Amino acid sequence: MPPRQSPSRQSSSHSTATLASSASIAELLARIRSSIASIDYYSNGRDLTVGMHPCSLVTFDSDGYPSARTIVPLEIRDQPYEFASFRFYTRSDSRKVAEILRDKRVAIVFQDQRGKQGWVFVKGDARLERGTNASYPVDIIVESRKLEAVSYNEGLLTDAGTGQTPVVLVLDDDGKGWRRLS
Repeated sequence: MPPRQSPSRQSSSHSTATLASSASIAELLARIRSSIASIDYYSNGRDLTVGMHPCSLVTFDSDGYPSARTIVPLEIRDQPYEFASFRFYTRSDSRKVAEILRDKRVAIVFQDQRGKQGWVFVKGDARLERGTNASYPVDIIVESRKLEAVSYNEGLLTDAGTGQTPVVLVLDDDGKGWRRLS
């Protein structure tokens, strides 16, 4: 029997008529958070794990090609600004660790599969820290530098509703919050 859909799988109250072009930075961040929150995680294939939302972590291999894997963030840190960083854990001998040691630039991709779908793309720099989990002793901290998003469900559309142009937010020059590029 397939997993039961949680309430987060339902579409948000935002409509494509409420295009992101007229939204404030705070409203855009709320829509991005809602899009991420819509992605359910079933830890054992059957039971919904509340508050956990799987994504793809993208690093670069020694030949410069992207490597992607599905991973679940342990934490999304909102200090000193919203979506400041994401924390994951891993084994010290993982490919992720080797690739981050070579190139700290990474991306995190969340895929909203409701209705016409959407996505949130986080670009940033990763650093490795000693973790507290014995099985996964390395924490990966991704410090966000750029957010890109398209969502029909959350009204994250900058064009006439085609989804061809994402909402793009970049870290402002003083590193204390987001400013809009598109």
